[in-house]
Amino acid sequence: MTVPGGGKVQVGDSTITLPSGSTVKPNPDGSIPLPGGTKVERDGQEIIIPDGGVYHPEDDTAAKDVCTITFDSQGGSAVSSVTVTRGEKARKPGNPVRSGYTFGGWYKERGCTTAWNFDADAVTGNITLYAKWTAVGSSGGNSGGNSGGGGWYNLSGTYSVTIPDTAHGEVTVSPTGASRGTTVTITAFPKEGYRQESLKVLAAERLCP
Repeated sequence: MTVPGGGKVQVGDSTITLPSGSTVKPNPDGSIPLPGGTKVERDGQEIIIPDGGVYHPEDDTAAKDVCTITFDSQGGSAVSSVTVTRGEKARKPGNPVRSGYTFGGWYKERGCTTAWNFDADAVTGNITLYAKWTAVGSSGGNSGGNSGGGGWYNLSGTYSVTIPDTAHGEVTVSPTGASRGTTVTITAFPKEGYRQESLKVLAAERLCP
């Protein structure tokens, strides 16, 4: 509900007094984001909500309303998780590194279909972002390469399986990292009115047999 400044809202045994007009809408977990300076009274006790805070009616506590972003570097160097106030934008972390690969940004899915835009995307819950990698050079590397005699298989390492940008549908892979002999499942989901015509699997930009 929308409450005017100075208005009161009763939530269970708690009386919430808002310092300014605001919308009171609980999160799915039952916590209630409230503007800074909001007063909550319960059983003769008073709590003042901090800026960017959230009230937890179940235990009558207030805290910063924060979400955790976990970064899965998918074979690259570790990137520490961060906390962000719900509804705000996250600061982009330093890029991870991975030998033989170029970092291609952070994505919302493990298959790296939808990029996360740190300048525009607001954080609304706990999320995991996934690193996208592209093999560089023509030898070695987790996606194979061209090493003497025309061969390009990396027989001892781990391959990174990635999906380029697609149109008129979505393609997923599982797993996204595989060693020699691992079975990788590739699934196409065409949009309505389209069908899959062909599928090409590349290693170091060479067509696999």
